[in-house]
Amino acid sequence: MAKLGKRIRATRNSNQIGGPAKLKSQSTETTTKAAEEVYKYWFLLENEMVGAIRKGNSSLIPVAINRINFLKQAISIELLNEGLAGDEEALWAIYRTLHNNGWWVRAMNLPHTNPQMYTKQEANSETHLLNFIWPNDRLVHPNTQLKVREGDQEGIRMAFNQIHYGSMLKPLPENMPQQKSGNQMNIPWNDQLNITHQFIKGYANLIEPSVLAAALQGDDKALSMALGQIHHHTMPDDHATVDHRNQSTTPYKEALLH
Repeated sequence: MAKLGKRIRATRNSNQIGGPAKLKSQSTETTTKAAEEVYKYWFLLENEMVGAIRKGNSSLIPVAINRINFLKQAISIELLNEGLAGDEEALWAIYRTLHNNGWWVRAMNLPHTNPQMYTKQEANSETHLLNFIWPNDRLVHPNTQLKVREGDQEGIRMAFNQIHYGSMLKPLPENMPQQKSGNQMNIPWNDQLNITHQFIKGYANLIEPSVLAAALQGDDKALSMALGQIHHHTMPDDHATVDHRNQSTTPYKEALLH
């Protein structure tokens, strides 16, 4: 963490002073504008990449712009503006968000040629999913949690499945204290319920309208049905025929929001 803090202060100072470095003679006005965008959002890139672009390696600019556009969708406008202003607390918050939720690793793994950009809706949808997974990480296997942090789509799907099946098969005792982990610190029941509502809204297109409306109004049965419908539509086809006859009938909401 000390190394990261050193990088924030040093890189902030070097990238906020002076104009864009000279690019190669063949650089166009468009390339120069793109480079200025790179310098503006330096905190969303590796220091080495920004340095290489400053030295004239314009071939990295498309990759950098791709990462910037991808990561900007994971940060609120307010926090992003504070980061642009050089606020150190905001920069720390941005780094925590990107690193703890796997966004940084996913950005590094974006295709370098003909990159496929995430839409705002896709980014928001994935954020809702991650916000749902972490408060319930006690039901997710440690190896699966690692995959989620790396942005592995199959890992995210596995985590959601484990939360679903774990909540039905292994309901926690009523008096069992919540565990503290690197991702949650005794999240209050009301906060978990709010996270669940936000998650449901993010996948509203997978839920029957009447069930969605009732779930958001606080109906326990509808909430469990809504989560079940999301799971049914997102799980792999080979899990569609799982026999649930011997599973506990504990409501999904009760198991998750203990």
